Amino acid sequence: MGRIKRLTAAVISAVMLIVCAVPACAELISGTYRSLLSRSLTAADGTFFYTDDYFSHPGSDSDPHLRTASLQLALTAFGAVNETNNHKYTDELLTAAGFTDISAEDMDISPTPDTVGSVIAHKSTEYGEIVAAAVRGGYYGAEWANSLDVGYSGSASGLSAAAKKLVMRIVSYERTHGITGAKIWITGYSRGGGISDLAGRYINEQLSELRMTADDLYVYTFEATAAGDAPTGYKNIHNVRNTNDIMAMLYPASWGLYCSGTDEPLSGSDEHVRRKYFSLTADGYIAEDGSTVSVAVLARETIDWAKQLVPRETFARYSPSITAATVIFASRNSEDAKRVADWFSDIARSVLKSHYVALGTLTAMPENTNMYRKALNRITSDLCDRLGTADRAGIISEDEVQSLRNAVPDIAELTARLLKADLPDAGVHLCSFLCNLDVLLSQHRQETVLPLVMQLDSYHFPDAFAPDTVDIDPSTAKIVKVTQDGTNLKEGSDYTVTFLGEDREQVTPEVRGWYTAVLNGIGSYSGKYEKRFFAELPHYHEWEITSEGNAVKVKCSSPYCDYETGKEYAVRLTGDKNRLYDGTPAKVEITADEGFPAEITLSDVKMTALRGKTDDLTEPDTYTAVLTVSDGEKSATSRFVTWILAIPLSEENTVIELAENSADVLSVRYNGEELSDGDYTVTYIDERGETVKEKPAYDGKYTVKLEGIGHYTGSVSREFTISHLWEYAAAAGATVGVVTAAILVLYRIRRKR
Repeated sequence: MGRIKRLTAAVISAVMLIVCAVPACAELISGTYRSLLSRSLTAADGTFFYTDDYFSHPGSDSDPHLRTASLQLALTAFGAVNETNNHKYTDELLTAAGFTDISAEDMDISPTPDTVGSVIAHKSTEYGEIVAAAVRGGYYGAEWANSLDVGYSGSASGLSAAAKKLVMRIVSYERTHGITGAKIWITGYSRGGGISDLAGRYINEQLSELRMTADDLYVYTFEATAAGDAPTGYKNIHNVRNTNDIMAMLYPASWGLYCSGTDEPLSGSDEHVRRKYFSLTADGYIAEDGSTVSVAVLARETIDWAKQLVPRETFARYSPSITAATVIFASRNSEDAKRVADWFSDIARSVLKSHYVALGTLTAMPENTNMYRKALNRITSDLCDRLGTADRAGIISEDEVQSLRNAVPDIAELTARLLKADLPDAGVHLCSFLCNLDVLLSQHRQETVLPLVMQLDSYHFPDAFAPDTVDIDPSTAKIVKVTQDGTNLKEGSDYTVTFLGEDREQVTPEVRGWYTAVLNGIGSYSGKYEKRFFAELPHYHEWEITSEGNAVKVKCSSPYCDYETGKEYAVRLTGDKNRLYDGTPAKVEITADEGFPAEITLSDVKMTALRGKTDDLTEPDTYTAVLTVSDGEKSATSRFVTWILAIPLSEENTVIELAENSADVLSVRYNGEELSDGDYTVTYIDERGETVKEKPAYDGKYTVKLEGIGHYTGSVSREFTISHLWEYAAAAGATVGVVTAAILVLYRIRRKR
């Protein structure tokens, strides 16, 4: 019996140790929160759930419950209706969740491009201090104009400055309340999401100074504007976005702007709309229906089209004018803003009707012509004049009209550029965008996004299909493991899976790139879950090969290439453009950029002589070298022309040696080296400048002219004289001498007699 008692006591002790070792779950708080609706300044109620256990795991873990709570907190920061305390709804939610010492900044003053509405609070928990920061993401009036300040390079200037201001507020708040090493929870929507994203990046970059680790940072952004200058991919920053939202596609990566965290896409609706085209009728342009397209594809097409026409530096140049105009509209409520828009539209329409010919010039002439500039100036000048003289009817102030007049030239120039580029396609991009604008913008509204987030949260939908884990093998693009609430789910019985490409069209992953796995719950599970992943599948190059003189440039236009996508690699033929004959063959060299693609083949260099034999490359001639560059299907050639020049003969480098008193050429030396008879021809010219057909033998002055042939070119001359008088004198002298001697001999003989 004693033995049984001891065994029972041991078991009870072990159980107690296990129970004590497991931390108790924090209280799950539920309550009602209020937030503003997008389409009206009315508040709507909703149910929130909060528990400190949200912060029991690292910030890099994506938590569907914390995601929903973050969105709800972000929505309360939009403001309050008819309240002197514009952050009342945020205060109420934070207070209900147990947060204290609430501090709001820029929430109760008139927004400007330099304000950043935010609310910060903290809570002491068993997991340590938690500092929560909600950034205003809607109904911020002129504050939104700050988003248009993108700058020419680096992170977007306006949002970057706002994010740094938010980080400084958090640091100052912690210092004021004696908090160190806290867990930081940041959330924001739209512009507020872009600020939160960058703030998360800046905190990640100074974790040690803040006495925290990456596990202590929890950033959830919704429909965030990309604003960072690098895709840092911080896992504790969760960029949640509706894949149909055109606003979340701003600004494009081609501008060098990215979100700083990891994408968590939400499956938007499969809603489709009609493309629209401009059609010219007797009553003017009307919009006609085109093909059906999904909202996601239309949004992507519009952004891709616009970013090609308006690079970042162009937008940065126009942004001050766009910002000035935006402030006028954004600082009003929706009803007053519409009145201003209608007032401006009426004036603009009357101006355009008066300048039908000028409009035709804009569409027909190139932008860099005087006629184009004159037509544009005529329209903008008239618009500015009419804005200045129009009856404002209490709708807009004189200062605001002047701001509009100052902004009109830049805005008109940008609009004309977009319209001109789109007219060859019947205005399909502009017309489709404008005619479907309400549908496109609806994908950005909280009424659309909130249900997409909540349906993944089992607190709100107990049967929600919200996997804890979705593991995908990147080498095969196959689902490896899916779990929910600790249960392994099976494809076919618990869920089905399809894959979407980057254009949101259904595909079968076969090539390297980004895909979205869409899991649909079936059986005991309902709902849809998406996970974006990068598939390390084979890459198929799309080579572009072009010739440019002596170079061939190649680049792969398909994304996610092992080589830098879009980067041009060049291979060139180089060598001496010309050189003097030295008996060695013409030479060229192949030089290629570092990293030149190994998949591209280079042919042997083929040399062609203009006049001589191709197999003898040593003779003076013009040689063309040709290199063929190919990917097996497409090819281009590099051409390089080199000359081997004949050696020029001149008075300075050539010496002619003649026989004495003769036309005979004894030798010809070029720079001391004797030439052979086959290196030159000889011509004689007499005193009258006439060519002597035969070698001169008679008395006279002559010129011998040598012209290079074969390996030599040019000519050199030397004057010389032939004279036979001394020979006659010598002969005559000899005769006189003989006669004289004979006379003397005869004279002596006669004397002897």
